[in-house]
Amino acid sequence: SAREEASHLDALLAQAKALGFEVAVATKPINGRVLQVNYELKPGLVALNVGAEAGVTRGMTFQIYSGSTWKGQVRVENVQPGMSSALILDMKQGETISQGDSAATVL
Repeated sequence: SAREEASHLDALLAQAKALGFEVAVATKPINGRVLQVNYELKPGLVALNVGAEAGVTRGMTFQIYSGSTWKGQVRVENVQPGMSSALILDMKQGETISQGDSAATVL
């Protein structure tokens, strides 16, 4: 299951690069929390409680999870000192990203 998920995420990364998206990779693990989610804007916008002060840069991806359940992946679009906003790239079927979920550059 984890290998399938990693393969899926690698394919998404390659697809994003092929489409010309900026892709940033964290040099160290960055952990945070989901502050807010807005599904009115498609595909969905997530506010995270980590920003430039923690090393977050535009294009960086975060895995969103609750406990041991992976919920989805987001890509940072806007970075401020103490927070960032990110678009939802992928979401596990049947799951919903919610306020308080964990966010990490590396699972």
